[in-house]
Amino acid sequence: MDKKFSIEELTCLHLLRCHYADICGKEERELRKTIALHPATFAKAKMICEKEKEANICIIPYYADDYPVHLLKLA
Repeated sequence: MDKKFSIEELTCLHLLRCHYADICGKEERELRKTIALHPATFAKAKMICEKEKEANICIIPYYADDYPVHLLKLA
C-alpha cells in the first residue's frame, strides 16, 4: 500500500466500515474524499485517538519506519 494515512484517518475509515481490502483497492483521493464527506466521524476518530494517547496506547502503522520487523513476518 503506497498510500499514507494518519492514524486518525485510518480510524475514521475503520469507523465507516472500510476494510483493509477496501482501503488497498481504492484510489487515495477517493478515500480522502470519503473522509472529508464524514466530518463528524473524523472528529470521533480524532477523539478516540486522543483518548488512546492519554491512556498510553501506542499505535504504529505497519508502513512506519519504527514498526517492529518481527511483526511484519506475521502478515
